[in-house]
Amino acid sequence: RLRQMYPRAYESEAQLLYEPHIRHEWGHDLYVHVRTFSDSEQQEWQRGDTLRLRLNDSFIVNDYVGRLREVRRLATYAGMAFGDSEGALQADIELMGEDQSLYRCKPLLLLRDNQMGWVSDEVMALGIRLRFLSVSPDKGYFTFGVETTQKPWIIVEAREKPAMNILWSGVVVMLMGIVLAQSKGARTSAKGL
Repeated sequence: RLRQMYPRAYESEAQLLYEPHIRHEWGHDLYVHVRTFSDSEQQEWQRGDTLRLRLNDSFIVNDYVGRLREVRRLATYAGMAFGDSEGALQADIELMGEDQSLYRCKPLLLLRDNQMGWVSDEVMALGIRLRFLSVSPDKGYFTFGVETTQKPWIIVEAREKPAMNILWSGVVVMLMGIVLAQSKGARTSAKGL
């Protein structure tokens, strides 16, 4: 029988704090807690292939299928307005995950003052970062740089503790015995004085 449980892990400046989720049942207890998880700030990106694509071309990157849907010109970006010989091109790339879910990646190519700049876009769930590198208008190609990393991961541990109720019952019986013994000892010492 499946049940939802919610263990948590908190990341502070000094350490990781873990909070298990415990489900108490008659014959056993179930402890579920997070053991460890990936640190997105320490992940290293590795350069992959360079892709030369036309509109609606499909490609495979990091075992995922992608498709260049469109490339459009932006009149402004981050508060910058562009003149006639300047501009920003934004690619719209669709990536398909394991469970047929679709992810969008929209890298930018910036042209300003005879200089080019790139704004990469990443899909952390797939471990993919794409950079719009160049345009070949005479051939109709768009060039993209690919970087990959390990996808985010988490290790969750579940442990079943059998007969926990019997253990706690034993603890209660022991405490009752200690209380009775101390009260009897107190009564006999009070009579003896």
